[in-house]
Amino acid sequence: MKITELFSILPVNNISTVFTRGGQMKWLLVIATIMFNTGLSYAFSKIVGWSFIESIFLCGLLLFIIIWMTMLNGSISNNTVNASLKGTTGVTTGEIKPFTLTFNPFILGTIIYLLISGIATVVYYFPYFT
Repeated sequence: MKITELFSILPVNNISTVFTRGGQMKWLLVIATIMFNTGLSYAFSKIVGWSFIESIFLCGLLLFIIIWMTMLNGSISNNTVNASLKGTTGVTTGEIKPFTLTFNPFILGTIIYLLISGIATVVYYFPYFT
C-alpha cells in the first residue's frame, strides 16, 4: 500500500466539508469543547484542592493560551521553513504571512468558556469588592 493511498482512506480531506455542512457539527464541537474544558477545570480543582469556582477562570485562561501558542508556533515554523528555503535555494515555497487567529470550533469553544468563566468569577467575587 502506497502512502498516498493511505491518506486517501483517511477523512482528512473531508474536514472542511464537515464545518460547512449546515453548521450542526460545528456547534456540536463547540459544546464538546466547552464540556471538555469544564472537565479539565474540575479535575484541576480536585488535584490542587481548590473549589471549582476558584479554578475555572485560571483553567480557561491557560487553555486559551495553550491553543493560542500552539497556533502561533505553527505559523512561526511555517514562516521559518519558507524563509530558510528561499534564502538557501532561492526557490519560493510559500510566502511569509503574519499570524492571524483562525476561528475553528475548538478556539471558539475555548473563548466562550473563558468568557463564561470570567463572568462567573466576577459574579462570585463581586460581594468582596462592594
